[in-house]
Amino acid sequence: MYNLLITTLCSLLLSTCIHAYKFDLISLHDVMLQHPDVTYLKCHDVQSFDYEPFPASILPKLQPNKGLFAETFVVNIPNGQVASTYGWVLFNNKVIQEFISQDQPLEPQRELFDQKILPSIKKISGKVVVLTRIDYNCFGHWMHDIMARLALLEMHDIEYDWIYVTNHKKYMKETLAIWGIDPKKIIEPFDEFAYIQADELIVPSLPFRRIPEPNTLFSPWSPLANYFPTWIIEYLRSKCLPAAEKIADKYTFSKRIFISRKDTNLRNMINEDEVFSLFEPYGFKRYCLGQMSILEQVLLFKDAEIIIAAHGSGLTNLIFCKEGTRLIEIFQARSDCSYWYSSQTLGLDYHYILTMPFKFDCFAPDSTTVSIPLIQNFIEKNAQLFE
Repeated sequence: MYNLLITTLCSLLLSTCIHAYKFDLISLHDVMLQHPDVTYLKCHDVQSFDYEPFPASILPKLQPNKGLFAETFVVNIPNGQVASTYGWVLFNNKVIQEFISQDQPLEPQRELFDQKILPSIKKISGKVVVLTRIDYNCFGHWMHDIMARLALLEMHDIEYDWIYVTNHKKYMKETLAIWGIDPKKIIEPFDEFAYIQADELIVPSLPFRRIPEPNTLFSPWSPLANYFPTWIIEYLRSKCLPAAEKIADKYTFSKRIFISRKDTNLRNMINEDEVFSLFEPYGFKRYCLGQMSILEQVLLFKDAEIIIAAHGSGLTNLIFCKEGTRLIEIFQARSDCSYWYSSQTLGLDYHYILTMPFKFDCFAPDSTTVSIPLIQNFIEKNAQLFE
């Protein structure tokens, strides 16, 4: 009953933001009232989080350092429907709002749905698990949102016949293989399979959905901070570290690593070579994660002693670091305290460099030329970090 009350409260709060949208939404609470055959299995109780606030934050309301994570769960919906790579779960032509991401404002998501031209519904025999979600193309969200949903199934030995998830990128194929997922069980939500109805639709909750605390103002939208609850970190480590150890004798990586973003045109450092040249004399080696396998990345971060990197989802690999690993995160236009928070959970020695004022565009994708004197000044003032 408690979980239904929490769900109802979230629904009322969200409905104030979305009542004018062209598509209708429905709360999971109402789905369960209208469809008694829907089952709800709780996995985690409501959990609190409490981090030190990000000292460089310009939008602290969108980077909450204290709050509550909703309980996690798995829902089974007979004859359930799901549409598109964004994982919109439908009930009576309404979108179930608990499965809508909090990482982006609802208006753009509404526009995405309204503009989507879906094919005729395709019926699938058997049990289909929904894993995909918005931002599925981002490595960070893939690991701590999509792969973490598998944990909720494993916790309760939930069986399934199919998985509804994207599988077109190298890291997707590799991680699903590490998890032992049979490729023949994967339904990719493209083309004719973009809109399906399953005999049974199994939907794990989003793994760290926030809910309001009593007597507090609450913004459900939090695009400037992703969270890494301890259970997610432990789960990902339990899957990836043993697999990486099996190939560890094939690789020798530096313990001082500089993460390149030359494999992307998003938020890279235009003068990265110059920036790296300032750290190279201190024994740093440069690595481009896009050219490495998942398990190579795990090994790289697992044995690192100090990491220098521009902000980016490659730092999701911090979850494989040893306690005490030193991180120097280089920020450009975007304020995002995700790795400041996760470093606290992991016990990392966190430092940062601000290269320019943050922009209020929270998705600031800008590539920038980093001030070389600024980096030189940081190194001179923090020489002890490189000893």
